Amino acid sequence: MIQVAYCSTNGLQINSHFATSPSFTIYEIGPEISHLVGKITLAEETQHPEQHVEHIASEDDNVSLRIKALQKCSFVYCSQIGGPAAARLIQSSIYPLKAVDGTSIEETNEKLSQMLKTNPPPWLRKKLQNGKAGNA
Repeated sequence: MIQVAYCSTNGLQINSHFATSPSFTIYEIGPEISHLVGKITLAEETQHPEQHVEHIASEDDNVSLRIKALQKCSFVYCSQIGGPAAARLIQSSIYPLKAVDGTSIEETNEKLSQMLKTNPPPWLRKKLQNGKAGNA
């Protein structure tokens, strides 16, 4: 089983930019099943740091906060993500994936489940064999 985060405003569709998503919907997905784990909602100041005069939550801090919140996830799906944030996610063993705005979370879960059943990529297969998927 792996944990997957979705940048979503409604819990049904992938529809947010990674750096400004107000929340992440988390699913646990395996070859035969997927189920909702929960939702991570971020504080208002992390959603729009550019609006704060003092810039208390700098862009780096904002990305660090999000990475820490998603540390158990293997993937994060979003509609958009900047290059530096994507690189930092990968360094933390969380793989960012872009999806067309409005993509169904349920359909994505089904595709991931099928991929886990048939032919997961080598790095993910290794994580699954070591029992570390979802605990990166």
